[in-house]
Amino acid sequence: TKSGERILHTRKVPVKNTVGESIYLLGISEDITDQKNLEKNLRESEERFRHLFEKSPDAMFIVEIESSRISQCNLAAAALFRGRLDQIVGKLPSDLSPDTQPSGESSAETLGNMIKNTLKHGRYRCEYIKKKFDGEIFWADLHTSIVQVQSKQTILMAVRDISKMKLLEEDLRRS
Repeated sequence: TKSGERILHTRKVPVKNTVGESIYLLGISEDITDQKNLEKNLRESEERFRHLFEKSPDAMFIVEIESSRISQCNLAAAALFRGRLDQIVGKLPSDLSPDTQPSGESSAETLGNMIKNTLKHGRYRCEYIKKKFDGEIFWADLHTSIVQVQSKQTILMAVRDISKMKLLEEDLRRS
């Protein structure tokens, strides 16, 4: 610890004579200070991540790599998609999208490419069409990166509505 104290894990075993009587106690101590400090630091790091995740103004999702399903999302995600957390968790990110993207590619294929690129490069960014629970379609800026959540590799996905920016870009092109 910071004060120089050490944390010990001690095991005591009675040592018996040939008639089965305890004649002394054998003690073995192991210094587990470093392990306890690592556990504390990991807990604090996970708490900081959880706080940042939950309080982010951007819609945030944790996507499981094996299943490609959303395992967690924040309140900003529920607000952006006009749904509830329990409506979002368990879905594929492509379930929150129209069937096809403007490129003509299916949203499921685009999701697969996003996951492949994230795994290959450690992060990925793209513009993607999303769909709210009430059916409204909007342009989204998606940022993904690989993060460890509870010692498991997952994808952190941040989603921001950029529909107004896309409309302004279109207006500029027309003028």
